[in-house]
Amino acid sequence: AKYSQLLSIHFEEAKQYLESINVVEKVESDPLQRLENLLDRVSSRYPALENPLAYEIAQQVGEKLKYQSPNGPKNFGISIQESGAVAVHQYTSHHTPVNVVQLREKFNQLWDFLHKDEVLELGKVLKRFPYEPIRG
Repeated sequence: AKYSQLLSIHFEEAKQYLESINVVEKVESDPLQRLENLLDRVSSRYPALENPLAYEIAQQVGEKLKYQSPNGPKNFGISIQESGAVAVHQYTSHHTPVNVVQLREKFNQLWDFLHKDEVLELGKVLKRFPYEPIRG
């Protein structure tokens, strides 16, 4: 059917419809309010815009969990460099992050003990002799 034929058939109905509908005038809102509404809609659709670091961490953790069983403990270490680079490392339940400053302080005490009492030198000397358990 041609447009002119359709127009002649439905023109009166369309005219009645247009006359019967209520036309509501669009109220212009504050440009700042419109911008805030737009940002709210965008941030709800794209959470990475609100907190890109959290989004990157979630992406990397999700990638590591993709092929794992949902059961059992999952241990992760997250490091964020000054440049903004994010690294996510998964650990077994036998591994844990360590405070290296405290470890160094404790290790210094052990190192001093081993050197002061010549335990290391004694160990080197005794290593030359074969170990024989005492039989009673």
